[in-house]
Parts: sequence; structure tokens; C-alpha cells
Amino acid sequence: MMDAMEAGLRMPRRAASFDRYARYYARTPDGSIIGLITVPLNAGNPKAWDNLEAGQRRWVSDYRLIESVFDGGCAVMTVRYNPHTRERAGPFCQGEPSD
Repeated sequence: MMDAMEAGLRMPRRAASFDRYARYYARTPDGSIIGLITVPLNAGNPKAWDNLEAGQRRWVSDYRLIESVFDGGCAVMTVRYNPHTRERAGPFCQGEPSD
């Protein structure tokens, strides 16, 4: 599922290259997949929820465990994917207008 979500992903103009981010994905109750794409700030910290290194990704068992972030610019982006229709929205930089 993560491969399908990332296939053909176009990063926003102001974002860094894709390999500079860690990615967290989870299924929502409606069956869609949400993703949080973030510059790793807590890489390697076993107590932090966002402890992946750049380039790594993780499937999160409960979508409510993915932190909600409302700012952060292109250091924190969200994406949503519908596996039934294969439609994707995002990634969107947090707190900034879409490209």
C-alpha cells in the first residue's frame, strides 16, 4: 500500500527532495490512507513517535497515533490516498497554500 501511495508522488515546489523525509502511513475508518511526510527531528529517539531516519517509512497501526500538525511548512506534509479509486490528494505543506 505504501508503494502505491508513493508512486508518482509530486513534491510541492518548496519541499526538499523526497528522500530527505520520513513517512508515516495509516488507514482511516473510511478505508483511505493518510500519510505524514516529515523532516526527521527525533530520528533514533525510542521515546518519540516520529523517530524514523530520512528515507524510512512506517505503517502505523492506528491513524489516531499519527500526530496532527497544523503548521511547519514543507517540513511537515500530509497526503491522502483512496486505494479503491487510486486518487491521491497532496502532499500539502502544512500551514501554507497549495502549489
